[in-house]
Amino acid sequence: MPTDRILSLDAAATDETIGVEIPVDSFDRVGWDAVWSSGCSAGVVTVEWAPISGYTGDWKSIETLNFLDDGCDGGSIESLGGFYRPRISTAVANGTVTFYMKRGNIGHY
Repeated sequence: MPTDRILSLDAAATDETIGVEIPVDSFDRVGWDAVWSSGCSAGVVTVEWAPISGYTGDWKSIETLNFLDDGCDGGSIESLGGFYRPRISTAVANGTVTFYMKRGNIGHY
């Protein structure tokens, strides 16, 4: 999947911090990477979806990424269209998380 990689959270740690939302546009796959800094001991980031930019209701939870000792985690899904964003749903302890959102098309490398 060729990627359009966007920095969405930059060295963040505070509970309920919301990252930059990204539009899916014409892409049919959405992915993400969480990079936990050295020293982290806990934290959770939730990937969320909404049908429109700036949606003020409850965004749909797509995936939850828990802190991992090896320093990184990621995932991807077929796109629902609309907009995606990360949200720190449990504060990051003793470090930070940097989070990237990615967009791409299936079968194009």
